[in-house]
Amino acid sequence: MPLTLFLRDDDAGALSDALRGFHAAFSARNLPVSYQVIPAQLTDECAAWLREIKAHAPDLIEIGQHGHSHEMMVAGSLEYYEFGPERTLDEQRSVIAQGRAIMQAKLGDAADRRLFTPPRHRFNRDTLVALGEAGFSILSASSYPKPLHQLAYRAGRMLGMTNIGRGGVSHHGAVRPEAPLFELSISVAVDDGAPRQRNVDDVMRAIATAAKITPYVGLMFHHNAWDSQAGMAFLASLADRLAAMADVRFATLGQIVDEQRSA
Repeated sequence: MPLTLFLRDDDAGALSDALRGFHAAFSARNLPVSYQVIPAQLTDECAAWLREIKAHAPDLIEIGQHGHSHEMMVAGSLEYYEFGPERTLDEQRSVIAQGRAIMQAKLGDAADRRLFTPPRHRFNRDTLVALGEAGFSILSASSYPKPLHQLAYRAGRMLGMTNIGRGGVSHHGAVRPEAPLFELSISVAVDDGAPRQRNVDDVMRAIATAAKITPYVGLMFHHNAWDSQAGMAFLASLADRLAAMADVRFATLGQIVDEQRSA
């Protein structure tokens, strides 16, 4: 099977120069990007812009739901995830529904109502059940190619586990057993959400490593991490290298799932 790459940019909410610059770097090279929106942080201005770029290039823009607020209080501390054993099934249903309502009101058909990315990739069985009940059918989290991760995933799947500790047991490239959710998770974290220096060659090596494990390699970005002249230069260089890759195709998560289900 030929290698398929997908690009996921998390934490869209406010319309910023960083978001515009990120979009410009990849759209100029006809590389599709899946933008994951934090509903509670989505401004009217950003929603209008997302609808515009989606209408202009529908095959290059995908918009998914990234939780609701990307935060919650846990034992008096503010944590930047929303799902897991800290919340009951009913609480998770409510949070998901609140975010879904905002997405519908502000983005309408521009958003792919099938796609959900849990903040910090944290979820448990209740999260997956709630997502299935709400009508989601694509889950994007993380599925790392390191041998220890792969061993843990295999063991967890054999034992019917959803989580090992806080980490999710990946079913990347397949439908999860807990709910009818096709999982397409990232393998390469280009950043961790904070500004950083990154070498394009390192990213390309990480892609090659992940490609030994899966034919679907996802790259995760947070546009605000590249909000500098050096950051934008890195994105442009990386986009050039990606666009020049041979025997590789790029797709959105929805396009991959549609192809799988029609095969």
